Amino acid sequence: MTTPPDWYAADRGYQLHHTGCATCLAAGANPNNALQRCPAGAELWAAYQAAGDPPHFTWLRQEKGSRAQQQDHRQTSARPRLDRL
Repeated sequence: MTTPPDWYAADRGYQLHHTGCATCLAAGANPNNALQRCPAGAELWAAYQAAGDPPHFTWLRQEKGSRAQQQDHRQTSARPRLDRL
């Protein structure tokens, strides 16, 4: 298993490139558009995406955990209990 890149380094690398590259700036301005990043920007963007969620977004991890717990609860509560049959 590989370790994800350091989020802060990946963020800083991409942001420094992004602000000076018109191609990547245009691609980032409308993420729903199919605009492509330049080759260097695409590599930096891939590293940024691989780094995962920002470490300071603790609320996001908690929210994802809550959703997973809710999903697990829904799946188990939807099953008939054998002791009640």
